[in-house]
Amino acid sequence: WETFCIEHLIRAAPHADAYFYRDEDQNEIDLVLEFSRTQRFGIEIKSEGGQPRSGFDVALRAIAPATGYVVKPIPESIPTDRHPILTLSDMIRTVSDHSRLGGRPR
Repeated sequence: WETFCIEHLIRAAPHADAYFYRDEDQNEIDLVLEFSRTQRFGIEIKSEGGQPRSGFDVALRAIAPATGYVVKPIPESIPTDRHPILTLSDMIRTVSDHSRLGGRPR
């Protein structure tokens, strides 16, 4: 699931730099898409019941500025106060739209 998501998200953002992030304390982000120095998406990919660990927030602060998202195999995206939980298709659309706009926020 994780590799499948990463492949599709990278394809949706052909001009973004894509990488995995982990610091010395093992805080990590499954996929960082960097559209510019000031526009990054930190994407955590989880199974349906999985939740992001606190290290995800620590890692997001380390690569700031970044917008955090969680991708899950769920039937519908869920808005949250912290990080939106998106279906893969909604995340692909978000990444593609952002990429098409040149990495500028909508």
